[in-house]
Amino acid sequence: MTLVTNASTAEMYGLELDVTWLPTDQLTLRGNLGLLEAEYKDFEFVTAAGPGDLSHLELRRAPEVFGSLSATYERQMGSGQAWAVLAWHSIGEYEVDFVNKPELTNDSQDIVGASLNYAMGPWQFAAFGHNLLDEDAYSIGFDVAGLWSYASTRPPRTFGIEASYTFGN
Repeated sequence: MTLVTNASTAEMYGLELDVTWLPTDQLTLRGNLGLLEAEYKDFEFVTAAGPGDLSHLELRRAPEVFGSLSATYERQMGSGQAWAVLAWHSIGEYEVDFVNKPELTNDSQDIVGASLNYAMGPWQFAAFGHNLLDEDAYSIGFDVAGLWSYASTRPPRTFGIEASYTFGN
């Protein structure tokens, strides 16, 4: 049996700061910092064993701290435009499911990605790397009636190339 329920009340507040700096015409630096306080105020939950109060649990997908830094360098190259991107995203520990199963808790993560890109007319080409530090984490997870848990993991370190063509204007 599956039971769908909502927390009665929760309170969230935080602060997010975004900064973009262009030290030259070709270099763009970006930074982001987020702070979040999130808690259930009232979360009564009924199971086969009876009613319970889950207000003490952490809200899922609500890290207290997160941030990012990135650098993009662009320049004209031949008859096209070339650019390189290096990006780092940091995410604090957070719960993946709403009942806070320990096996579904994501530790803090540092996700790094990079790409080399070139665009000429309607064509665009890219060589990229995602999750370069090969961080293990869950993207989503569920507890099934306290019997078992299942989750989908973050994609591993990935390298690739892309080519695209834009039709029309």
